[in-house]
Amino acid sequence: LGLAQRGYVVLSFDPISQGERQQYGDEGFDLECRARSQDDDPDGDSASKTPSCNGVGPACSSAHNHFGKQLWLLGRGAEEIFVRDAQLALSILEELPWVDTQRMGAVGCSGGGMLTAYLGAVDPRVEAAAVACYFSTLGRELESGTCNYDAEQILWGMAKYGIDKPDMLRARAPKPTAVLLTSHDCFPFDGGREGFEEVERAFWAHGD
Repeated sequence: LGLAQRGYVVLSFDPISQGERQQYGDEGFDLECRARSQDDDPDGDSASKTPSCNGVGPACSSAHNHFGKQLWLLGRGAEEIFVRDAQLALSILEELPWVDTQRMGAVGCSGGGMLTAYLGAVDPRVEAAAVACYFSTLGRELESGTCNYDAEQILWGMAKYGIDKPDMLRARAPKPTAVLLTSHDCFPFDGGREGFEEVERAFWAHGD
């Protein structure tokens, strides 16, 4: 909203099995988190109350892990669905006549930070990226992280091939990239600083 108020063209979409984008119907009530509606008001008087931003249902990781584990059995990963969603969003923006396709970017926090890191690493259309509340190193996360990782945050074969979070940003060098860290996040702050310093060297190597 803040970006839109500043004149940017913004496209925000619900990830699969979150918000209004439900996949499993009534049978998936114990799997999917969703936006609160009038039907969720036990008093039946939602119209007269201020709408709530709180969701209902289990943690969003429940559904993500449900289909993510099924994809692992096929040697694939949930991150492929998430990245493809984001790439299609970029394609939609490209078709809008008032969008400058040479100045497109991505920004996200938590799961959105993850997706921004992925998208910025693989899609050259992302000229600028801001990754918030996601960035760290796997080593630090294993030592002191407290996050409940969704399936899409675990790339298939990442340990085998030595892929770490800083690699996502290194792949973008030298394009503009911002990393936002918080001191009370489940992603270790020390890991974020270490990863940033590691990536910074790659950007300097490009002369920026």
